[in-house]
Amino acid sequence: MAESKDWNKLQHEMTRLGFLDRDQVTELRGDQVIPVPLQKALADANQAFGLNLSHAIITDTKVNDFAQINDFIGLLTDRFCGVPDRGGKIGPLTFGPPGGRWRRSSLTYSIDTNGCMFVIPPGTAPTTPGAVIARAFGQWQTAAAPYLTLTQVPPGAGPNIRLWFDNGKADPRLGTANGVLGSAPPPESGEIYLDAGETWTPDLLQRVSVHEIGHALGLGHSNMPRGTMYPYQSPSALIDNESRDAIRMMYGWRPQQHCPDRGTSDRPALGVTSVSNFTGHFNTVHMLWKGVHDDHRIYGSELGPDGWSPQEIIPRIGSTHGPSVTEIDSPSGVMATGLMMAWKGIPGDQGLYWSRNFGFGQAWHTQRNIPGVGSSTRPAIANVMGRVYMAWKGVHGDQGIYWSAFDGNETWTPQRHIDGVGTSDAPVLVGLGNRLYMFWKGVEGDSTAYYSFMDPGDPFSIWHPQRRIEYFSYTTEGGVPHAIGTTGGMTATPHGNAILLAWKGIEGDSSIWTSLFENGEFSGQVSVPNVGTSVGPCAVESDGTVYMAWKGISGDSTIWYSTL
Repeated sequence: MAESKDWNKLQHEMTRLGFLDRDQVTELRGDQVIPVPLQKALADANQAFGLNLSHAIITDTKVNDFAQINDFIGLLTDRFCGVPDRGGKIGPLTFGPPGGRWRRSSLTYSIDTNGCMFVIPPGTAPTTPGAVIARAFGQWQTAAAPYLTLTQVPPGAGPNIRLWFDNGKADPRLGTANGVLGSAPPPESGEIYLDAGETWTPDLLQRVSVHEIGHALGLGHSNMPRGTMYPYQSPSALIDNESRDAIRMMYGWRPQQHCPDRGTSDRPALGVTSVSNFTGHFNTVHMLWKGVHDDHRIYGSELGPDGWSPQEIIPRIGSTHGPSVTEIDSPSGVMATGLMMAWKGIPGDQGLYWSRNFGFGQAWHTQRNIPGVGSSTRPAIANVMGRVYMAWKGVHGDQGIYWSAFDGNETWTPQRHIDGVGTSDAPVLVGLGNRLYMFWKGVEGDSTAYYSFMDPGDPFSIWHPQRRIEYFSYTTEGGVPHAIGTTGGMTATPHGNAILLAWKGIEGDSSIWTSLFENGEFSGQVSVPNVGTSVGPCAVESDGTVYMAWKGISGDSTIWYSTL
């Protein structure tokens, strides 16, 4: 009969490997009913690893024979990679924080197959270990293009990355079969060790090489079973979407560009308009910002083939902070979108205002005040399912968060307070699919970032309880949560099937950090190289490219931008 320690060990493995949430772990005895979450975790692990755990073990309400479970635990602890976990939260689609980044975009690599014991199973196409490993590098070249270039050179030619087979000289865990198969320190070590004590098949060598090259390029471990960067059992022989996104987040940001003709004392705003006609569909990226220091005017510009257009003043409006914008439909019968802008008033005026511009070179409409509401900073605005929503921090002395929706008839619904949450800065809203998400920094003295969501299509939907924005690193003792921190508001934009978040670091850290949010999970944070800001960035996606703009560091009021 299984003892409590057996069940605890099993649940620990299920949690560590991503099949059971931590809050679903319970104290169990061998004759106790197996909780449904644990049954599901066993079934998912059984399928993911292609194992033969019997249906009775998974579904029987009481288990007396624990032999299969003990064998199952042994299989689950079979780890092939020697790189320590840096991972994300145990769960799907979460890559860990990177161990480092190469400071160059063109890398060379060499492959030394001396010491490789290589066999080709019957029926398998003839190949060589060098050709297999070169294909693995080629996969990463494709995934990282055009941001990274990987070029093979002969061993001894001074490569940036050197792959070779070790019998325990460099890593004492290598040199013995059926143990650790490979290891690779983070950049800029440039070393990849594969096990000279293992008998390699083309398939095994391909899978392990792809995984270890990922480490050599800077990726941490993933928690997606059988994903590229998963360290247990047999990883994927292909570069999965998660790993492709991770490598592009690390290396894909283009060098920052300066906008010397404009400046701001707050963050700029970015929005996208579109038009469709008989020649195609075209998007235009717009930038809006407040002037420098005592200049409370709001300026606008758009990005064209030759760069940003000259700045223009938007007449008769002003703000102490930068505005927020979102895309809206143009009037019926016009295949185009325009922008709606929201902002706080000038000094001494905590009211909130809004205006629209339907594009085609039209001017912004006369500003409208939202009666009975106010804020000490900029509001957030987003369009979800064709309806515009706004959220904002309260007036001076009020750190509560409020929200409203545009009714389509020139008015906003009465403001509603979101219970139990607060911020010292502006929140950000973003729509993904049919769901509206909100992200924000905590109240004064709390640099932690939080998020919540609601379903606008459900008339009874409410904002869900706030959750910390955090990822997890794991050791053999369990998971350690890492909450991201910021001194200001965040920015968010849809990015494929995910949301890309960006923010300034905590006090004393002017770096810009990014993370992907998908299926309820946050990736490890990745910094945008060689940039900084004193207030935070703004980002928007257009035609698959992410555009980000920000004010410079303290003392630099000019605006910078980059693309991913």
